[in-house]
Amino acid sequence: MAYPLNGSNGELVKKRIIFAPPPQDAVVKITDTTQDLVVECAEVIDGGDFVIVRGHLNKSIAYLTTNKGALNKLIGKEEKHDDKKDDDKKDDDKKGKKHVSCEPVCPEPQCMAVDGVIRHTTVWIPFETLVSVEGAQVGDRVRIESLTVEPLYKNNRIHEIIEDCLIVGMTINDLIQVSVIVDEGIRPCNTQEYLQPCHKEHLLCHKDHESKCCED
Repeated sequence: MAYPLNGSNGELVKKRIIFAPPPQDAVVKITDTTQDLVVECAEVIDGGDFVIVRGHLNKSIAYLTTNKGALNKLIGKEEKHDDKKDDDKKDDDKKGKKHVSCEPVCPEPQCMAVDGVIRHTTVWIPFETLVSVEGAQVGDRVRIESLTVEPLYKNNRIHEIIEDCLIVGMTINDLIQVSVIVDEGIRPCNTQEYLQPCHKEHLLCHKDHESKCCED
């Protein structure tokens, strides 16, 4: 097998991230996400022909928060009541009076605003992928040729988790793709294909060693 050797693979990362703002606050909108990939280990596994790549996906999520009560009013979960009108209606109902009502089909648009705080959540998600590299052997040197992360769904829409009409988190569906290059390395002395008889203090011996290196 001629060196260098190449291989690539993909790993799907699927997670639910639940935010933890103060109890009195609610999330208004997820504004931004950033991400980085860090490789912690890349090596040929025992038995060869496969490279294991371990690392983590670092994702930072920025979002806007505001007072939960103010937001509930904004989205119509809490309606304002006119106590006097309610009492008058109850009195009229008791007397058997009926009233003609005329209500707009579409509510008139209103300008509403809330103040809040920008917060963020940062997560470190471990990943592990096995890359098939035929001919790779223990002791070979592994280099990362490319490492990318892309959303599984290409519409770039943020997948919010909604509970009781409020944003509580988001789902992550990312595809991590890694390509590796394997260069010939130093072989363990028990790999017969690469060895000549070695002196006992030699722990490793490459096939291209000069013969005098392996003389008793």
